[in-house]
Amino acid sequence: MKLFNLGLPKSGTTTLHTALEKAGIKSAHWEFYPRMGIGLRAHQFVGANIYRSYLRGADPLAGLKEWDAVTQADQIVAPYSLWPQMDFPLMQRIREHHPDCLFLLLTRDPAKVANSIMRWGDMHKRFMDMGAPWLTPQMAQTEAGFQDWVEGHYDRTRTMFADDPHFLEVDIATPDIQGILSDRLSLDLPWWGTANTNTENPAS
Repeated sequence: MKLFNLGLPKSGTTTLHTALEKAGIKSAHWEFYPRMGIGLRAHQFVGANIYRSYLRGADPLAGLKEWDAVTQADQIVAPYSLWPQMDFPLMQRIREHHPDCLFLLLTRDPAKVANSIMRWGDMHKRFMDMGAPWLTPQMAQTEAGFQDWVEGHYDRTRTMFADDPHFLEVDIATPDIQGILSDRLSLDLPWWGTANTNTENPAS
């Protein structure tokens, strides 16, 4: 595994996924289709696949051997709300099995992330129904609460990986983000733009 994104939905994860795919890096983004046999593939969610391996005591990424990157690991689809990037014992297990993998904290202005979550299809309802780590029911009711949740995740992740030489934090709005990622991954990223824009609220 070359890269594992520790960021949150509505933080540029689809843009990152698209950029990697255009560079020839096979990226698992929220859902994927692993090979199940000769000519057979079956739909799976990245989060559920990671936990399936982890809870067996195996490499959490054992089911993703065909892929080079994970750009969105979380799954908030009934009946599960799974957030591998917030499960630090799980992330430590990944580090043990993948010592050179780049753990990327792709960030975005927390206010913009919160604003977009509230307006992206039924995402806010799914959070209200199923919850997420560190997100209290009270926080899930308001945009300000989601902003606090995003900021908390960023702070905890920075603390967790402060001494990890293969950790990189970069804001999606950084002017030279394409060059920064190209350098850290030692590959050419021929495309960088905006993917999966929130059409219900283009400003977010």
